[in-house]
Amino acid sequence: MKLAPLLRNRAAVSPVIGVVLMFAITITLAAVVGALLLGVEGQLQSDSPQATFDFEFDRDVGGSGDGWDDDDSILITHTAGDTIDSDRLAVQLGSFTPTLGGWTGDVSAGDSERIVAEADGTYEAGKVPLSEFAPGAELRVVWTGPDGEQSATLASATLS
Repeated sequence: MKLAPLLRNRAAVSPVIGVVLMFAITITLAAVVGALLLGVEGQLQSDSPQATFDFEFDRDVGGSGDGWDDDDSILITHTAGDTIDSDRLAVQLGSFTPTLGGWTGDVSAGDSERIVAEADGTYEAGKVPLSEFAPGAELRVVWTGPDGEQSATLASATLS
């Protein structure tokens, strides 16, 4: 058998090189897309704390008995989970975010904050307009990250 004619015949070389190049391009493209997706996933992961809060509704303290009245309140207690810096926590009732007075420093299991319905319009720490204490209003404990760009609702309840 003569090898010289076989070595000069390069008809099959071009398709083989094409397949190898396509395979290399596919692997490179998959690696780039994978790296981008993993990078984005890392940015989407939240560093928000994991905590559980309990809501205790204290209604009709001195009122009429047919709904929320002046001085009715809600006690919000951190019952379990991560310790959270109080500067990162907010309580929202309806469209109102009161200044908090009970949570200072680090908030850990057992710490409580009371928000009180206030009819006269002097909304000092922990006071919320009585109008926000409406049936169906959402009460939320919200954490905001140090950069101010991340936030997470840690707990919520709906007023009845």
